[in-house]
Amino acid sequence: MTNELQVVQQNLEGMDFQQIQAIINKSMAIQNQQLHKFLQDLKEDHEKLTEEMQIVKSRSEDLREMEIKRHRVTEHMFGFVSLNDLGQCFQVSIGSKTMGKLLRVVGLAKAKQSKTEPLRSAIIDGYAKSLMYNDHPTYQWNPEKCIDKIERWLNGQGLIDKFYAIEDESELAEFIKSLDETYTQ
Repeated sequence: MTNELQVVQQNLEGMDFQQIQAIINKSMAIQNQQLHKFLQDLKEDHEKLTEEMQIVKSRSEDLREMEIKRHRVTEHMFGFVSLNDLGQCFQVSIGSKTMGKLLRVVGLAKAKQSKTEPLRSAIIDGYAKSLMYNDHPTYQWNPEKCIDKIERWLNGQGLIDKFYAIEDESELAEFIKSLDETYTQ
């Protein structure tokens, strides 16, 4: 390589300004072509990685959704159910009082009542319905709509993974109690 450089140097010394400028221009053109090819290859690699990342992200979302559905018990066949039955729709069951707290937190039930009473908007939107039992109203809940609302709320707060990761009933009840204390006025 050193001998080649000496030969090039000797050849350059014998050239005039225009010949040297032509060599410089040719060298820069070659360098630009190589740089363009490098950037083009880099762009193609980036596009491939972006596509692969989208596929991985999609698979991850599918697995996450499947895991969430796995933690739900099969859909209740009677449509509207009691609070107790609604709490049983989760893999880790939730008691009726705790379920009432969760419904208050996500905005489906009236706040701080001894009996969990749905908001009027929840009845109108089909999340719940009221029935007269003797001389007092009782309430039933649509499990599919309520669970979807709960999951949307948890997802919006960034808590859905934490919620479904809990596998102990008392730990889940404590988690819901802390949500109630934090998010319910």
